[in-house]
Amino acid sequence: MSDFDQDNHYQDEQTSRDAVSPDYAEERREYDPEDGGQSGQQYGGRDAGEGSSSREPRQPGLSEADDELFRKRQAKRRRKRTIAAAIRLIIAAVICIPLIFFCFWSATRLFFPTETEVTGLKQKIAKKADKGVTVTLTVTHPEDRDLELQRFDEETEKWVTEKTIGTGFDDVEEIKVEFPSSWKDYTYSKWRIHIDRAFGVKEYTGDPTEVTCRNRTDLKIKCSSSVIYCVDNGEVLYDQNMNKEIPNASTTKIMTAILAMENSKDREVVKFSYRAVMTPYAYYGIHIGYKFRLGDLMRAMLIQSANECATAIGEYVGGSYEKFRDMMNARAKELGCKHTHFLTPSGLDVNGHYSTAYDMALINAKAIEFDEYNEIMLMEKFTLHNLNKKEPWEYEVKPTNNLLKEHIKGYMGGKTGTTAMAGNCLSSAYKWKGKTYILEVFNTYDRFKATKKLMKYVREYA
Repeated sequence: MSDFDQDNHYQDEQTSRDAVSPDYAEERREYDPEDGGQSGQQYGGRDAGEGSSSREPRQPGLSEADDELFRKRQAKRRRKRTIAAAIRLIIAAVICIPLIFFCFWSATRLFFPTETEVTGLKQKIAKKADKGVTVTLTVTHPEDRDLELQRFDEETEKWVTEKTIGTGFDDVEEIKVEFPSSWKDYTYSKWRIHIDRAFGVKEYTGDPTEVTCRNRTDLKIKCSSSVIYCVDNGEVLYDQNMNKEIPNASTTKIMTAILAMENSKDREVVKFSYRAVMTPYAYYGIHIGYKFRLGDLMRAMLIQSANECATAIGEYVGGSYEKFRDMMNARAKELGCKHTHFLTPSGLDVNGHYSTAYDMALINAKAIEFDEYNEIMLMEKFTLHNLNKKEPWEYEVKPTNNLLKEHIKGYMGGKTGTTAMAGNCLSSAYKWKGKTYILEVFNTYDRFKATKKLMKYVREYA
């Protein structure tokens, strides 16, 4: 084919394409390789001088109408492109802005996780074995994590999960937790709350809670009240009406002894008054004016429960009978007694004179801090002498506590008490495996048998 024929063939092919596809004609007119794209600038759009009133055809053979149609189509395409670009921009914004926000939120929670707090669990819990332990916890930011109730295993020295409770997604949740029955298997046990870490929330491990199980067995003591109190940790191991207000008889003399040891010396001299001599149920027939060392009177008061000696000590230490009574009640409050009211230094029956097993345990716990008191409580005999040389007098003091004769290992002695209103009482101390326990029993038929039951409980369960 000759060059002339090739040119004619190419021109015919271009014309046929233009007729079939106006878009193709439009693209071809915008850039014609023959004139380096100048035809697009000469005839097309605003660059060709849209404001000019006289326009020449973009290509030879195109009419004015075709050229106007071409320009309209070109403007329409620009609008479509602009709208498409705007739509793409809006779609990108709709997708990217939440994505950016999510990334920022995730990074914040990752590098600055939220604290979880759990409140409502006390540091110490004490319950009887026949009662359950239930607590209501307030949990912040639980985030659908498992709340674990853990117990410290003394043998393995590890925390063991005893119960798992699910949580929700609320910012603050109240969760009722009932301890498993295994808490009754231990007199003392430690428990805590643990929640594992989750995305954006820190791990939580609570402080240990000490749980004391009381009355792990029923001693079946026939008495008005009794208690086992651990001096070392302040916990009650056994409780039978321990806060019941009842007459406490001569266990009152423990308080009288405490005030004497705190405010006087053992060798100070006490002179018997008329009131002291006339004390009901006096033992010794002491005369007015007889003089004794304070320590000797305290031994007679504690060993044989001499009422007249208690009155004489009270008058001497307090300055008067009434002032000493005030001292007794003030000291009881200082020791934490909430249900105690003393009216006599001896504990003789008087309406309005009372205490409780628990309060007397607190008082006895204070008394055993004095070595002199502990020495007296184990004495099985003592001779009381007066200091009047012209009228010498002495009396063989014998203990009222029959348990001293049995020489029970760890038994530290105890103060007896007996009145018509109070019945038979005994306030004792007992040492077992390095710890000291106060044993109280009030208004019982056999106070010594009852006290031995309390000691057995300590050996088996403490």
